[in-house]
Amino acid sequence: MKKNYIIYTIVAILMLPVQAQKGKYLSNKALEMYKNLSFADASNAFKKAIKKGYSSAEMYRYWANSQYFNGNYEDAVKGYTELFSTSDNTKFNLNDYIRYSQSLNAQGDKQSAQKYYQLFLAQQAEKRGEYELEDYLQMIEENSNRYNVEPLLGVNTDKTEYGAAFYKDYFIFSSNRDSVGIVNYKDSWTNDNFLNLYAVKSENEELVDNDVKRLRGKINARGGHTTSACFTKDGKTMYFTKSSGKNKENGFDVLKIYRATLKEGKWSNIEELPINGNRFSTAHPALSPAEDRLYFASDRPEAIGGTDIFYAPIYSGGKIGRVESVGSGINTYGRESFPFISDRDELYFSSDGHFGLGGYDIFYSKKEKDSFGNVLNVGAPVNSSNDDFAFYMNIDNGKGFFSSNRNEHQDDIFAVEELSTIKDVFVSEVNGLVYERIIKNDVVVSTNLLSEAMVYLLDENNTIIDSMVTSREGAYHFPLNRFKNYKIIAKKDAVHIKDEYGGVKKISYINSEIAVSKGKRVNNLDDIVLVKTGSDLFTDLKLEPILFDFDRANIRSDAAIELDKIIAYLKKHKEVKKVSIRSHTDSKGAESYNLKLSEKRAKSTYEYMVANGISRSRLLYKGFGESKPVNECVDGETCSEMEYQDNRRSEFIVMEIDGVK
Repeated sequence: MKKNYIIYTIVAILMLPVQAQKGKYLSNKALEMYKNLSFADASNAFKKAIKKGYSSAEMYRYWANSQYFNGNYEDAVKGYTELFSTSDNTKFNLNDYIRYSQSLNAQGDKQSAQKYYQLFLAQQAEKRGEYELEDYLQMIEENSNRYNVEPLLGVNTDKTEYGAAFYKDYFIFSSNRDSVGIVNYKDSWTNDNFLNLYAVKSENEELVDNDVKRLRGKINARGGHTTSACFTKDGKTMYFTKSSGKNKENGFDVLKIYRATLKEGKWSNIEELPINGNRFSTAHPALSPAEDRLYFASDRPEAIGGTDIFYAPIYSGGKIGRVESVGSGINTYGRESFPFISDRDELYFSSDGHFGLGGYDIFYSKKEKDSFGNVLNVGAPVNSSNDDFAFYMNIDNGKGFFSSNRNEHQDDIFAVEELSTIKDVFVSEVNGLVYERIIKNDVVVSTNLLSEAMVYLLDENNTIIDSMVTSREGAYHFPLNRFKNYKIIAKKDAVHIKDEYGGVKKISYINSEIAVSKGKRVNNLDDIVLVKTGSDLFTDLKLEPILFDFDRANIRSDAAIELDKIIAYLKKHKEVKKVSIRSHTDSKGAESYNLKLSEKRAKSTYEYMVANGISRSRLLYKGFGESKPVNECVDGETCSEMEYQDNRRSEFIVMEIDGVK
C-alpha cells in the first residue's frame, strides 16, 4: 500500500491512538510521525534507532506496523519476526498475530502464515479451533474467478484515485491529482495535494469520456481531504468524508462525515453529522437501499479492533439516530472499512481481520433480518496480495468498481464485471433415506422405505437443531455448516411390526438408514457416517491401516478388505462425487525413491477401486512420499516402528459432495 493511500484513507487514519511515551529508545519525533500517519518517515526513524542498538519489542512493533500500514509487507515480516523473537512474549497482542500472519501470507509463506493465524484465533475464545487456514484458502478459491477486472484507464493517473459513486450522469471518485486552473492545496506531511472529489461523465453507469473535473464549491476543503461520497437516489442529498485538520485534543487529524443538500443546482447547507467525534474518526458513508440507515467506518471507543463498521438509523426529516455496531460477525480485532450496501442489502467491506489473500481484502455478507450472514471473501482477481477496497456493484447489470494498489500502482480504480454470483461456501447439505429391512433366516427379504418418519438433526452436544418428516419415498434433507459435525436420529412411533411370535412392538428407528427385523434392529451403527469436503474416509469409516509389503505396491488381502469398505460406501453414497487417493511413506530410504513408491501405491489403490466398480471420474490419486509426516519422524531422527508406521498411510480425501468442492 502506498504512502498516499494510507495517509489519506480511513484504513490508516482510523487506527488505535498511539500513546506518546518518553524513553531513550523511542524518539518523540518518530512517534509524532507515527501518530500523524507518516509511516514511511516513521519507519525510517525507527529503523535508524534499531541500527543504533535501541532494540525492544515495542520498537520492533512500531517499525513493523509502519511497514504494514504502508503496504511494505516484506519489511513488515522482518519487523514482526524480530518482535516475535523477543523473550517477552507476554506483551504480544491480537494485532501482532493477525498482522504478522497477513504479511507472511502476502509474501507467499503460507505455512508460517497458518501458524500465526491459528495463534490469532486461539486468542479469541469464541473462535478457537473453528477453522484452519487451509479451510479459508479453499473457500477463497471456490469464490475466485467470478469477475473480469480491468484498470479504469481514462480515470487513473500516477497519483491516487479511489472510490466509486454515481450522481445522476456522473461518476464520482477521490483523487489528489493536479487540477488545471485550480489552486491545489497540499498536505504538509507529504507535500502532495489534498484529496478532493472529482467527476467524469457517465451514461447508465458507464463512463463515456475522460473529461475529469473537480467538484466546485465548499464540498472540497482547502485545508484537508474530501473523499468517499454517496448520494440519495433522488440526487438531492450527499454524504461525504472530510478531514478536520489538526485536532488540539489528540494532536492528529480525525475524519468526519458531512451532509449537503442540493438547492438551485448547488450543494449547500453543509452540516456535520452528530455521529462524529473529536477523539475518533468517522468516515466512508454508505446508504442502505431504503435510505433509512447510514453505514460507516470508525475507530470510536466501541470498536472491537482498529476500525469497525457501524450504522445509524436515518429518520424522517433527516434526523440521525443512535449508532450501532454491525456486530462481531463482521467486525474483528483487525480493521474493517469501506462499507458498501447493494440494492439487495448485501454488505461489501474491506478487512484485514478476516483471513484473505494479503493486505486488505474485500468481503461480502448478506443481510438477514436484523443481522448479517456468513462473511465470504469475494475471491481473486478482485482480491490480491495487495490492498483491495472501496467496492461498488450495480446488481442489475453485474458491473461495478473497486480500488487497489496492485502492480506497483498508487491507488487506482478498477472496473469489474461479475460473471457468476457469490456462493455461500459455509453451507453444505446432507440427503438420506429412512428405511427398514425385513430379514428372515438371516437373509434380507425386503427393504421398505419409511414415509412420515421424524428425522432430527443434532449438533455435537446432542442438541436438536432441526427436524423434518420424511417424504413418501422416505427421504430427508438438511442444510449444514460444512465445517461442523452432526448426528442424525430418525424415529417412527406407532409403527406396528409383528415379531416371529405374533406379538406387536413399537419400533424406534435410529440413524438415517436403520434396518429393523420384526422388532430387532440390525446394521446398528453408533452414529450416522457424515462426511464433509476435506475429510478423510479412512478416519470417518474407522478403517484398519491399509498396509503394503516392503518395497511393493500390490494390494494385499488385508488391505483389500478395508478398500472394499470404502468401495461399498461410495456405491451407496452417490452424493460423494470425487475422492482423492493419497499415499504416504516413512522417511526410510531416499526421498526420490519414496516419492515414486508412494505414486505406485496410490495408482495401485486407484486401479483396484476402479476394477471393483467405482467410476474413474470419481477418483484422483497422488503419491506424496515422505513429504507430509504426521509426526517428527523425519530424516535424521531415530523413531520407533510405530512412529514410522504412522507415516506409512493412505488417505481418501473427500473433494466434492453434491457439487460442493
